[in-house]
Amino acid sequence: NVRFTVSAPNIVKFFVGSIIRVHNYSFTVDSFDVTVTEIIGNDVIVNKSLGFTPSSSEVVDLIGFPDLQQSYRVV
Repeated sequence: NVRFTVSAPNIVKFFVGSIIRVHNYSFTVDSFDVTVTEIIGNDVIVNKSLGFTPSSSEVVDLIGFPDLQQSYRVV
């Protein structure tokens, strides 16, 4: 599954080229890092399968910043 839908207020947070991670709160369901390749309406398309069908119980991390810069990670 490479496509999921987000709400209208949240779609503006996404941009093509951003690295995201879709998961549930306990990380028992986790896409690991995928890259946004396309945005059509409220649908986000990523470069590889998430490994599951996303639902409203998952969250998205690492979306990036409004100036189209990638998010920071502390390692």
